[in-house]
Amino acid sequence: MLRLYFPKGYPWIVAESVYITGIGSLSPCGLTPEDLLAGMGRSPAFGTTTLVGKKNEQVSFGSLPDFSDLLAEYAKPLKRRKMSRLSRMVVTVAGLALTQAGFDGKSFVNSGVVLGTAFGSTRQSELFYLDMLTKGFVKANPGLFPETVPNSPAGQVSITFGLKGANITICQQSLSSDLALMTGFDFLCNKKLDQVVIIGVEDISTGLLSGLWACGCLQKKPLSLQSVPLGKKIIVGEAAVALVLESEKSVYQRNASPLAVLASVYSSGAARWPAGCHEVAESVQRVTRVDPSQVDCVIPSALFIKQVDNDHFSTLAKFFDTKTPMLIPEYHTGALLGAGLLKQVLAVSLLRKEQFRARKLGIMTNDRYDELYEDTFFRVSSIYSSTVTAGGGCGGVLIKRVN
Repeated sequence: MLRLYFPKGYPWIVAESVYITGIGSLSPCGLTPEDLLAGMGRSPAFGTTTLVGKKNEQVSFGSLPDFSDLLAEYAKPLKRRKMSRLSRMVVTVAGLALTQAGFDGKSFVNSGVVLGTAFGSTRQSELFYLDMLTKGFVKANPGLFPETVPNSPAGQVSITFGLKGANITICQQSLSSDLALMTGFDFLCNKKLDQVVIIGVEDISTGLLSGLWACGCLQKKPLSLQSVPLGKKIIVGEAAVALVLESEKSVYQRNASPLAVLASVYSSGAARWPAGCHEVAESVQRVTRVDPSQVDCVIPSALFIKQVDNDHFSTLAKFFDTKTPMLIPEYHTGALLGAGLLKQVLAVSLLRKEQFRARKLGIMTNDRYDELYEDTFFRVSSIYSSTVTAGGGCGGVLIKRVN
Protein backbone atom coordinates (compact mmCIF):
# COMPACT_ATOMS: atom_id res chain seq x y z
CA MET A 1 0.00 0.00 0.00
CA LEU A 2 1.35 3.42 -0.97
CA ARG A 3 0.50 6.77 0.53
CA LEU A 4 1.66 10.35 0.67
CA TYR A 5 3.98 11.61 3.38
CA PHE A 6 5.38 15.07 3.98
CA PRO A 7 7.32 16.28 7.03
CA LYS A 8 7.56 20.05 7.33
CA GLY A 9 9.80 21.61 4.72
CA TYR A 10 9.65 18.56 2.42
CA PRO A 11 7.76 18.19 -0.85
CA TRP A 12 5.13 15.51 -1.20
CA ILE A 13 6.78 12.10 -1.60
CA VAL A 14 5.40 8.60 -2.07
CA ALA A 15 6.19 6.19 0.74
CA GLU A 16 5.27 2.69 1.85
CA SER A 17 3.16 2.15 4.93
CA VAL A 18 4.83 2.18 8.33
CA TYR A 19 3.53 -0.35 10.84
CA ILE A 20 3.70 -0.56 14.62
CA THR A 21 4.53 -4.18 15.48
CA GLY A 22 5.46 -3.93 19.17
CA ILE A 23 4.72 -1.69 22.15
CA GLY A 24 5.94 -1.52 25.74
CA SER A 25 5.32 0.92 28.58
CA LEU A 26 6.25 1.54 32.18
CA SER A 27 4.04 4.24 33.69
CA PRO A 28 2.66 5.31 37.07
CA CYS A 29 -0.47 3.36 36.09
CA GLY A 30 1.46 0.08 35.89
CA LEU A 31 3.98 -1.98 33.92
CA THR A 32 1.93 -2.83 30.82
CA PRO A 33 -0.09 -0.96 28.17
CA GLU A 34 -3.17 -2.69 29.61
CA ASP A 35 -2.43 -1.13 33.01
CA LEU A 36 -2.14 2.26 31.34
CA LEU A 37 -5.50 1.89 29.61
CA ALA A 38 -7.17 0.70 32.81
CA GLY A 39 -5.65 3.62 34.69
CA MET A 40 -7.51 6.12 32.51
CA GLY A 41 -10.73 5.29 34.33
CA ARG A 42 -9.31 5.51 37.84
CA SER A 43 -8.26 8.30 40.15
CA PRO A 44 -4.58 9.25 39.79
CA ALA A 45 -2.18 7.50 42.15
CA PHE A 46 0.42 10.23 42.57
CA GLY A 47 3.13 9.86 45.17
CA THR A 48 4.53 12.72 47.24
CA THR A 49 7.96 13.77 48.43
CA THR A 50 9.26 16.45 50.74
CA LEU A 51 11.78 18.89 49.29
CA VAL A 52 14.29 20.04 51.86
CA GLY A 53 14.23 23.81 51.96
CA LYS A 54 12.95 26.78 53.84
CA LYS A 55 9.48 25.30 54.38
CA ASN A 56 10.08 21.61 53.58
CA GLU A 57 7.35 21.78 50.94
CA GLN A 58 5.63 18.59 49.78
CA VAL A 59 5.03 18.08 46.06
CA SER A 60 3.19 15.39 44.11
CA PHE A 61 4.56 13.39 41.19
CA GLY A 62 3.81 10.21 39.26
CA SER A 63 6.33 7.42 39.96
CA LEU A 64 6.88 3.95 38.49
CA PRO A 65 6.16 0.69 40.31
CA ASP A 66 9.13 -1.66 40.74
CA PHE A 67 10.10 -3.16 37.36
CA SER A 68 13.23 -5.12 38.36
CA ASP A 69 11.71 -8.51 37.52
CA LEU A 70 10.97 -7.40 33.96
CA LEU A 71 14.46 -5.95 33.55
CA ALA A 72 16.03 -9.25 34.65
CA GLU A 73 14.65 -10.91 31.52
CA TYR A 74 16.79 -8.70 29.27
CA ALA A 75 19.93 -7.79 31.22
CA LYS A 76 22.19 -9.92 33.43
CA PRO A 77 23.09 -8.73 36.97
CA LEU A 78 26.58 -7.44 36.11
CA LYS A 79 25.21 -5.45 33.17
CA ARG A 80 22.33 -4.07 35.21
CA ARG A 81 24.67 -2.92 37.96
CA LYS A 82 26.44 -0.55 35.57
CA MET A 83 23.25 0.98 34.19
CA SER A 84 21.58 4.14 35.40
CA ARG A 85 17.93 3.82 36.37
CA LEU A 86 17.00 5.58 33.12
CA SER A 87 18.89 2.96 31.08
CA ARG A 88 17.21 0.18 33.03
CA MET A 89 13.82 1.67 32.20
CA VAL A 90 14.73 1.99 28.52
CA VAL A 91 16.14 -1.52 28.14
CA THR A 92 13.05 -2.96 29.83
CA VAL A 93 10.49 -1.28 27.57
CA ALA A 94 12.58 -1.90 24.45
CA GLY A 95 12.71 -5.59 25.39
CA LEU A 96 8.95 -5.71 25.94
CA ALA A 97 8.24 -4.03 22.58
CA LEU A 98 10.76 -6.14 20.65
CA THR A 99 9.43 -9.35 22.20
CA GLN A 100 5.91 -8.49 21.09
CA ALA A 101 7.22 -7.66 17.62
CA GLY A 102 8.73 -11.14 17.33
CA PHE A 103 12.36 -10.09 17.65
CA ASP A 104 14.75 -13.02 17.20
CA GLY A 105 18.05 -11.20 16.61
CA LYS A 106 18.28 -12.53 13.04
CA SER A 107 15.56 -10.83 11.02
CA PHE A 108 16.28 -7.44 12.61
CA VAL A 109 19.45 -6.82 10.61
CA ASN A 110 18.98 -3.23 9.45
CA SER A 111 17.53 -1.85 12.69
CA GLY A 112 18.07 1.36 14.65
CA VAL A 113 17.12 3.21 17.82
CA VAL A 114 15.76 6.74 18.23
CA LEU A 115 15.21 7.97 21.80
CA GLY A 116 13.51 11.13 23.01
CA THR A 117 14.01 12.62 26.48
CA ALA A 118 13.69 16.14 27.87
CA PHE A 119 16.26 15.92 30.67
CA GLY A 120 18.02 12.56 30.39
CA SER A 121 19.18 10.84 33.56
CA THR A 122 18.96 13.58 36.16
CA ARG A 123 19.11 10.91 38.86
CA GLN A 124 22.47 9.62 37.59
CA SER A 125 23.79 13.19 37.28
CA GLU A 126 22.72 13.80 40.85
CA LEU A 127 24.62 10.69 42.02
CA PHE A 128 27.75 11.70 40.12
CA TYR A 129 27.91 15.28 41.39
CA LEU A 130 27.01 14.36 44.98
CA ASP A 131 29.78 11.76 44.91
CA MET A 132 32.20 14.37 43.60
CA LEU A 133 31.17 16.95 46.18
CA THR A 134 31.37 14.42 49.01
CA LYS A 135 34.68 12.75 48.12
CA GLY A 136 36.37 15.53 46.22
CA PHE A 137 37.34 15.73 42.55
CA VAL A 138 40.24 13.27 42.85
CA LYS A 139 38.29 10.46 44.54
CA ALA A 140 35.03 10.82 42.62
CA ASN A 141 33.80 7.60 40.98
CA PRO A 142 34.40 7.95 37.20
CA GLY A 143 32.17 4.93 36.58
CA LEU A 144 29.10 7.06 37.30
CA PHE A 145 29.84 9.59 34.58
CA PRO A 146 29.09 7.69 31.29
CA GLU A 147 25.45 7.17 32.23
CA THR A 148 24.95 10.90 32.87
CA VAL A 149 25.13 11.46 29.11
CA PRO A 150 21.62 11.57 27.54
CA ASN A 151 22.46 9.21 24.67
CA SER A 152 23.79 6.40 26.90
CA PRO A 153 20.36 4.69 27.31
CA ALA A 154 19.89 4.44 23.53
CA GLY A 155 23.36 2.93 23.30
CA GLN A 156 22.46 0.37 25.97
CA VAL A 157 19.47 -0.73 23.88
CA SER A 158 21.64 -1.22 20.78
CA ILE A 159 24.23 -3.17 22.74
CA THR A 160 21.71 -5.34 24.60
CA PHE A 161 19.69 -6.34 21.55
CA GLY A 162 22.33 -6.08 18.82
CA LEU A 163 20.64 -3.31 16.83
CA LYS A 164 23.43 -2.08 14.55
CA GLY A 165 21.69 0.70 12.61
CA ALA A 166 21.39 4.41 13.39
CA ASN A 167 21.39 5.37 17.07
CA ILE A 168 20.03 8.84 17.87
CA THR A 169 18.93 10.71 21.01
CA ILE A 170 16.74 13.82 20.76
CA CYS A 171 16.31 16.32 23.61
CA GLN A 172 13.65 18.91 22.81
CA GLN A 173 11.53 19.48 25.88
CA SER A 174 8.02 18.01 25.67
CA LEU A 175 8.37 17.50 21.92
CA SER A 176 11.24 15.02 22.35
CA SER A 177 9.08 11.93 21.77
CA ASP A 178 7.24 13.45 18.81
CA LEU A 179 10.52 14.37 17.13
CA ALA A 180 11.96 10.92 17.86
CA LEU A 181 8.90 9.34 16.27
CA MET A 182 9.13 11.62 13.25
CA THR A 183 12.84 10.81 12.84
CA GLY A 184 12.22 7.06 12.91
CA PHE A 185 9.28 7.46 10.54
CA ASP A 186 11.53 9.35 8.14
CA PHE A 187 14.20 6.61 8.28
CA LEU A 188 11.64 4.00 7.25
CA CYS A 189 9.95 6.11 4.57
CA ASN A 190 13.32 6.84 2.98
CA LYS A 191 14.38 3.17 3.23
CA LYS A 192 17.37 3.89 5.47
CA LEU A 193 16.20 1.27 7.98
CA ASP A 194 13.82 -1.70 7.96
CA GLN A 195 12.96 -1.56 11.64
CA VAL A 196 13.44 1.11 14.30
CA VAL A 197 12.78 1.15 18.05
CA ILE A 198 11.35 4.52 19.13
CA ILE A 199 11.65 5.32 22.84
CA GLY A 200 10.34 8.14 25.02
CA VAL A 201 11.63 8.28 28.59
CA GLU A 202 11.85 10.47 31.67
CA ASP A 203 12.71 9.67 35.26
CA ILE A 204 12.13 11.75 38.37
CA SER A 205 14.92 12.69 40.76
CA THR A 206 15.08 14.90 43.82
CA GLY A 207 17.36 17.24 41.87
CA LEU A 208 14.86 17.60 39.02
CA LEU A 209 11.95 18.22 41.40
CA SER A 210 14.02 20.75 43.34
CA GLY A 211 14.98 22.55 40.14
CA LEU A 212 11.40 22.70 38.88
CA TRP A 213 10.24 23.85 42.31
CA ALA A 214 12.86 26.61 42.39
CA CYS A 215 11.57 27.79 38.99
CA GLY A 216 8.04 27.96 40.38
CA CYS A 217 6.75 25.19 38.08
CA LEU A 218 5.41 22.58 40.53
CA GLN A 219 2.13 22.29 42.39
CA LYS A 220 2.20 21.78 46.14
CA LYS A 221 0.76 18.53 47.46
CA PRO A 222 -3.04 18.94 47.08
CA LEU A 223 -5.43 18.24 49.93
CA SER A 224 -6.84 15.33 47.93
CA LEU A 225 -4.96 13.40 45.25
CA GLN A 226 -8.31 12.35 43.81
CA SER A 227 -9.12 15.98 43.02
CA VAL A 228 -6.00 17.75 41.81
CA PRO A 229 -6.64 21.38 40.83
CA LEU A 230 -5.86 22.79 37.41
CA GLY A 231 -4.12 26.12 37.73
CA LYS A 232 -0.78 27.60 36.75
CA LYS A 233 1.62 24.85 37.86
CA ILE A 234 2.29 21.26 36.83
CA ILE A 235 2.56 17.79 38.34
CA VAL A 236 5.32 15.77 36.67
CA GLY A 237 5.55 12.04 36.16
CA GLU A 238 8.05 9.48 34.96
CA ALA A 239 7.62 6.86 32.26
CA ALA A 240 9.44 4.76 29.69
CA VAL A 241 7.69 3.89 26.43
CA ALA A 242 8.78 2.01 23.31
CA LEU A 243 7.33 1.37 19.86
CA VAL A 244 8.77 -0.95 17.22
CA LEU A 245 8.18 0.52 13.76
CA GLU A 246 8.65 -1.53 10.61
CA SER A 247 8.43 -0.93 6.90
CA GLU A 248 5.86 -2.75 4.80
CA LYS A 249 8.66 -4.78 3.25
CA SER A 250 9.94 -5.93 6.65
CA VAL A 251 6.46 -6.89 7.86
CA TYR A 252 5.89 -8.92 4.69
CA GLN A 253 9.26 -10.68 4.81
CA ARG A 254 8.92 -11.60 8.48
CA ASN A 255 5.23 -12.48 8.17
CA ALA A 256 4.71 -10.23 11.18
CA SER A 257 1.37 -9.27 12.70
CA PRO A 258 1.21 -5.46 12.91
CA LEU A 259 -0.72 -3.86 15.76
CA ALA A 260 -1.51 -0.58 13.99
CA VAL A 261 -0.54 1.70 11.11
CA LEU A 262 1.49 4.84 11.81
CA ALA A 263 -0.23 6.99 9.20
CA SER A 264 1.31 10.46 9.74
CA VAL A 265 3.69 12.32 12.03
CA TYR A 266 4.29 16.06 12.25
CA SER A 267 6.13 18.46 14.54
CA SER A 268 6.37 22.22 14.29
CA GLY A 269 9.93 22.07 15.60
CA ALA A 270 11.62 23.84 18.48
CA ALA A 271 9.53 25.03 21.38
CA ARG A 272 9.42 28.78 21.72
CA TRP A 273 7.77 31.52 23.70
CA PRO A 274 5.01 32.59 23.84
CA ALA A 275 2.86 29.48 23.60
CA GLY A 276 1.17 29.35 20.21
CA CYS A 277 -1.87 27.09 20.19
CA HIS A 278 -2.57 28.36 16.68
CA GLU A 279 0.15 25.89 15.68
CA VAL A 280 -2.20 23.06 16.63
CA ALA A 281 -4.36 23.98 13.64
CA GLU A 282 -1.45 23.55 11.24
CA SER A 283 -0.56 20.25 12.85
CA VAL A 284 -4.12 18.89 12.52
CA GLN A 285 -4.37 19.96 8.88
CA ARG A 286 -1.05 18.39 7.91
CA VAL A 287 -1.46 15.10 9.76
CA THR A 288 -5.10 14.46 8.79
CA ARG A 289 -4.60 15.65 5.18
CA VAL A 290 -7.13 18.41 5.87
CA ASP A 291 -9.78 15.75 6.60
CA PRO A 292 -10.37 15.64 10.37
CA SER A 293 -13.57 13.61 9.87
CA GLN A 294 -11.45 10.45 9.59
CA VAL A 295 -10.46 10.74 13.28
CA ASP A 296 -12.54 8.76 15.81
CA CYS A 297 -10.68 9.67 19.01
CA VAL A 298 -8.28 12.37 20.27
CA ILE A 299 -5.50 12.06 22.86
CA PRO A 300 -4.09 15.51 23.65
CA SER A 301 -1.24 16.32 25.99
CA ALA A 302 -1.96 18.31 29.15
CA LEU A 303 0.17 20.36 31.51
CA PHE A 304 -2.26 20.99 34.43
CA ILE A 305 -2.04 24.67 33.43
CA LYS A 306 -5.69 25.51 32.88
CA GLN A 307 -5.22 28.23 30.26
CA VAL A 308 -2.80 26.19 28.15
CA ASP A 309 -4.92 23.04 28.37
CA ASN A 310 -8.16 24.83 27.57
CA ASP A 311 -6.57 26.58 24.57
CA HIS A 312 -5.29 23.21 23.36
CA PHE A 313 -8.60 21.36 23.78
CA SER A 314 -10.72 24.18 22.36
CA THR A 315 -8.49 24.44 19.28
CA LEU A 316 -8.87 20.71 18.64
CA ALA A 317 -12.63 21.07 19.10
CA LYS A 318 -12.71 23.46 16.12
CA PHE A 319 -11.54 20.65 13.84
CA PHE A 320 -13.08 17.55 15.31
CA ASP A 321 -16.65 16.82 16.31
CA THR A 322 -17.20 17.94 19.92
CA LYS A 323 -18.66 14.46 20.59
CA THR A 324 -15.31 12.88 19.70
CA PRO A 325 -14.03 10.82 22.66
CA MET A 326 -10.93 12.28 24.32
CA LEU A 327 -8.50 10.75 26.81
CA ILE A 328 -5.99 12.83 28.76
CA PRO A 329 -3.27 10.50 30.13
CA GLU A 330 -1.24 13.20 31.91
CA TYR A 331 -4.05 13.78 34.41
CA HIS A 332 -3.42 10.22 35.63
CA THR A 333 0.34 9.87 35.15
CA GLY A 334 1.65 13.41 35.63
CA ALA A 335 3.14 15.53 32.82
CA LEU A 336 5.71 13.23 31.26
CA LEU A 337 7.91 15.84 29.58
CA GLY A 338 10.06 13.89 27.07
CA ALA A 339 8.15 10.62 27.59
CA GLY A 340 5.12 11.81 25.61
CA LEU A 341 5.23 8.67 23.46
CA LEU A 342 2.87 7.27 26.08
CA LYS A 343 0.00 8.75 24.04
CA GLN A 344 0.88 6.53 21.09
CA VAL A 345 0.99 3.36 23.20
CA LEU A 346 -2.39 4.33 24.62
CA ALA A 347 -3.69 4.87 21.07
CA VAL A 348 -2.56 1.41 19.92
CA SER A 349 -4.18 -0.13 23.00
CA LEU A 350 -7.46 1.68 22.30
CA LEU A 351 -7.53 0.50 18.68
CA ARG A 352 -7.44 -3.09 19.92
CA LYS A 353 -10.27 -2.65 22.45
CA GLU A 354 -13.98 -3.08 21.87
CA GLN A 355 -14.87 -0.21 24.20
CA PHE A 356 -13.37 2.23 26.65
CA ARG A 357 -14.35 5.10 28.91
CA ALA A 358 -13.61 8.67 27.82
CA ARG A 359 -14.80 12.26 27.98
CA LYS A 360 -16.05 14.39 25.11
CA LEU A 361 -13.70 16.76 23.35
CA GLY A 362 -14.10 20.37 24.46
CA ILE A 363 -13.18 22.98 27.04
CA MET A 364 -12.77 21.92 30.66
CA THR A 365 -15.87 23.02 32.52
CA ASN A 366 -14.31 23.25 35.99
CA ASP A 367 -11.00 23.56 37.79
CA ARG A 368 -10.72 19.92 38.74
CA TYR A 369 -10.78 16.64 36.88
CA ASP A 370 -12.78 14.48 39.29
CA GLU A 371 -15.33 13.45 36.66
CA LEU A 372 -13.51 13.37 33.35
CA TYR A 373 -14.94 10.09 32.11
CA GLU A 374 -18.53 10.68 31.14
CA ASP A 375 -19.56 8.03 28.63
CA THR A 376 -18.60 4.70 27.09
CA PHE A 377 -17.46 4.85 23.47
CA PHE A 378 -17.22 1.81 21.26
CA ARG A 379 -14.32 0.61 19.16
CA VAL A 380 -12.51 3.22 17.06
CA SER A 381 -10.41 2.88 13.91
CA SER A 382 -8.24 6.01 13.92
CA ILE A 383 -6.77 8.16 16.70
CA TYR A 384 -5.08 11.56 16.63
CA SER A 385 -2.66 12.52 19.40
CA SER A 386 -1.62 16.11 19.91
CA THR A 387 1.27 17.63 21.88
CA VAL A 388 1.60 21.26 22.93
CA THR A 389 4.42 22.67 25.04
CA ALA A 390 3.96 25.58 27.42
CA GLY A 391 6.70 27.39 25.51
CA GLY A 392 5.11 26.88 22.09
CA GLY A 393 5.63 24.27 19.41
CA CYS A 394 3.37 21.30 18.74
CA GLY A 395 3.30 17.79 17.36
CA GLY A 396 0.63 15.57 15.87
CA VAL A 397 0.41 11.83 15.19
CA LEU A 398 -2.28 9.85 13.36
CA ILE A 399 -2.52 6.11 14.11
CA LYS A 400 -4.97 3.79 12.37
CA ARG A 401 -6.19 0.26 12.85
CA VAL A 402 -4.77 -2.34 10.46
CA ASN A 403 -7.38 -3.23 7.84
